Amino acid sequence: MCIETINKNRTQNGYKAITGAKNINELEMLMPDATYLLTFKQWNKEHRVIIKGQHGFKLRGARTYKNKKGKEETKFYQFTVFDISQTREMTLEEIEKYTDKN
Repeated sequence: MCIETINKNRTQNGYKAITGAKNINELEMLMPDATYLLTFKQWNKEHRVIIKGQHGFKLRGARTYKNKKGKEETKFYQFTVFDISQTREMTLEEIEKYTDKN
């Protein structure tokens, strides 16, 4: 796996790059052949769905924000990504169903 390839694919399509040494090391260990990683909702926007039974990879992110007192704080969160090999294209019915919900 090449994190540069993953991030190039993500940024070319308008998504943030995956960062963090721990995230990158875990990805290289868990799925060395990954090429394009997105979250569940991001794949839906690309008109792809996760194949039933596939497990994603949990990564950690950080978000900095200002609290009520005006001080900057960092909040950590988890998100799950799936590789393109774990997805399939949506059928026309699925696309219609998904666009009706949004």
